[in-house]
Amino acid sequence: MMIKLVIFIVAALVLYGLIRNKLLPSKKEPEQIDTTNMERDPICNTYVPEDTPHRLKYYDKMYFFCSQTCMDKFKAEKAKG
Repeated sequence: MMIKLVIFIVAALVLYGLIRNKLLPSKKEPEQIDTTNMERDPICNTYVPEDTPHRLKYYDKMYFFCSQTCMDKFKAEKAKG
């Protein structure tokens, strides 16, 4: 009788695991963003497309920004020294 109970419990747990995996969404890998034609904003570290209108050349290097706010912060930091 005890062996039947153990087999029943193990079978119930296996069945529960199978049903749970089918009904609940599985954890997916985070989407990877293609950053091939993108540059990193030096202020907020987000990636922005190279064709962004928010760009600034500073000492022969081009900087790209996600917004006018980030570009203004960059200018303010460089003006301080």
